[in-house]
Amino acid sequence: MLNSARNTLGDENVKALSYSSLGREDLAYFTERVPSARLRIGSKIDGIDTMVHKANYDYNELAILTGVRAISQAAADLLA
Repeated sequence: MLNSARNTLGDENVKALSYSSLGREDLAYFTERVPSARLRIGSKIDGIDTMVHKANYDYNELAILTGVRAISQAAADLLA
């Protein structure tokens, strides 16, 4: 996933997190059966102080395209 994302989005736009996150704790159950990866896409809108699950949450819709591009490339690379 990292290599595909870096090749698609540019190395400067991809960051491997140095810490674990329980953002999707149920992912652990999937990874027991199927090799998996978790992709976080920065969707923050500058000037809006919010987070996911807050009433005023909003996201940058351009992040959707970024995610589609990265995941599509990872799928193509996996199938190659």
